Amino acid sequence: MKKDLFTIVHSEFGTEEFQIKDAKYNVYKAEDDIWELTLSFETSAAIKRADKLQEVINAKPNFEATAILPSDDLELRKGRIIYQEEGYDEQREEILSNIYYFEHESVEELRIEIIDIKENEILINLTAKGIVNGSNGNQPDADFILKEVSFKHDKNLFRNVM
Repeated sequence: MKKDLFTIVHSEFGTEEFQIKDAKYNVYKAEDDIWELTLSFETSAAIKRADKLQEVINAKPNFEATAILPSDDLELRKGRIIYQEEGYDEQREEILSNIYYFEHESVEELRIEIIDIKENEILINLTAKGIVNGSNGNQPDADFILKEVSFKHDKNLFRNVM
């Protein structure tokens, strides 16, 4: 199995894979009693491209996803599943998650499963949905998949999108 891959399964164009670089995470207090887990990574080499998309763009997607954690359960532990349904927080009127492919788009139905945890690192599986090429209008047209990807703790990482 190839390590540290970001897989995008397009509803119209098939599957793409990109090598992940600079994967990092942080848990921090964003506001009074609101804690966030933010995951962030960039991609470098394209491992597998969808032919039609490769013709239009030399993609190097980047990804930032944030889940709000309950203040009484901040522990990142093996087996924990964290789910954030929407990429936009209606109450705070803030964008929580985004992917950049053609342009910035929201990440929906974010599901993070912690596979293992070490002192400064977590190993996760992640699935989510989003719009990549807009072929479905405002409906997600792609699934995002990470399998056993290692994220390093970075105390200076905070949600960048607002």
